[in-house]
Amino acid sequence: MTEWSLRYAPHVGYVPPDQLLFRAHAGENRADHVRFAARQGMAGILYPWAGDSPPEERIAVAAALRETGLCCSCVVTSSWSTIMDPIWVATGSTARLRVLDNVRSALRIANELGSSTLAVLLRGDGATARSVQLATALDRLREAADEVARSNSVLAVEPMIELPDMLLRNFEEGVELVRAAAHPAVKLIFDTGHLTQMGDPLVKTYSEAYDDIALLQLADMPGRVEPGAGSLEITELLTHAVRRGYGGLVDLEHHWSQPGEEGELRGLQRLQDIDRRARRAADLEVAGSLP
Repeated sequence: MTEWSLRYAPHVGYVPPDQLLFRAHAGENRADHVRFAARQGMAGILYPWAGDSPPEERIAVAAALRETGLCCSCVVTSSWSTIMDPIWVATGSTARLRVLDNVRSALRIANELGSSTLAVLLRGDGATARSVQLATALDRLREAADEVARSNSVLAVEPMIELPDMLLRNFEEGVELVRAAAHPAVKLIFDTGHLTQMGDPLVKTYSEAYDDIALLQLADMPGRVEPGAGSLEITELLTHAVRRGYGGLVDLEHHWSQPGEEGELRGLQRLQDIDRRARRAADLEVAGSLP
């Protein structure tokens, strides 16, 4: 079994139609993917659209997580069919209640799976003044955060421009929003693929926003492929995470540059190499700073 420096969590479907990350090795059953991840020495799985899955599947996954001792990463607060609905920025009591209903439903599912992170995607309405939308989103986040904090969970906002009319156009705007919320249960998701699309510098942004980040997600670019198959500074990023003592999950939210069993094995080897290099570099940095 591989010994990792960080706590990796492969996805079990992050964009429908589902393409489970280790399909060639673990098949179509998500519970089997939990067991496969455990055999690789990984720490969890990423099951973001658990709310869209049949209850019996969630029960099987939850049982596999308990059996293996693995964790479940974030659960999205909306369904796949409603992610384009800008309810987080819509004024009025109806939108407010819909947000709370979505959060409560996602929280119940997250609790079933042992997850403590609810992912929030903030879509703007494309019409209302941006200052009004931001103020409304802040009110919604604070109220929802009070709910999830009672379960020792956090709301993790994910800045992205992958979808149209997203409220946050770069990661800095996400940091500003989270700091304005000033709530311990409001944090950020740092997705390397989305950061690149938004034009943010990878390592510098992560370093400066470290205390505001609840979850790290890896995808190399271009193409959202496995770490090491693209051009991003993944090793440098993970070196910083190791050096800072990051203890959260590191989601593997990517496709394969070469699908199939051979491609999955090559991707695993690439990740192992990157993880080892990050550990060595972090250890050298610490040693170099000693008097």
